[in-house]
Amino acid sequence: MRKELNIKQKRVMIYFITAAKELIESEGVEKLTVRKAAAAAGYNSATLYNYFEDMEELVIFASMGYLKQYIVDLENTLEDSMNALERYRTIYKVFGKTCLKRPEIFYYLFYGKYKKKLKNVISIYYELFPDELGHHDDDIIKMLTQGEIMERDRAIMPSLVEQGFVAEENVNQTVVLMTRMFQSYLYDAWQGHDTRQIEEQMKLVMETFDYIMDKAAPQK
Repeated sequence: MRKELNIKQKRVMIYFITAAKELIESEGVEKLTVRKAAAAAGYNSATLYNYFEDMEELVIFASMGYLKQYIVDLENTLEDSMNALERYRTIYKVFGKTCLKRPEIFYYLFYGKYKKKLKNVISIYYELFPDELGHHDDDIIKMLTQGEIMERDRAIMPSLVEQGFVAEENVNQTVVLMTRMFQSYLYDAWQGHDTRQIEEQMKLVMETFDYIMDKAAPQK
């Protein structure tokens, strides 16, 4: 993606992203095609490739809007009095509930082939749609703009180590296990392998979270 966008480029990208959002809502992400997105945006298919690498990158941009409620819910749930573990657990609980409501969207967003570029996508998206970011706590904004789940979790680890919840030598493995754990549950929900209610799925997610954190703690 271009590092600096002119007014025309921003306008065209907004048309494509908005059209893709509407198609995802009306038909589902699986039925979204280049032809449909281009037609809905008022351009031909070739124009789409001037702004996005492919259909999946457009899907990532179009999916960003689904994070809006997560940001609000997280800010309303986190409390200053929480210790590092309580804060980390709350982040996963709120994040999990949000993702499991639309697993097909969030799997593409956090585990798709553009996950390494997510930080850049986030930056561009909020340049295009600044009102969606709103005015939130600096910690919330920083967490959101980390991009990848693994990077978000890695940024949280120092406080967990400092407060004695994670042994320093366990940091890397804990981050990997947490990321893969959630990917597995989200994938099963997306593919229909797990058809239970979100509350039941989240119970398993948090039980696994607690197990990993127990193993990550310093040995007594």
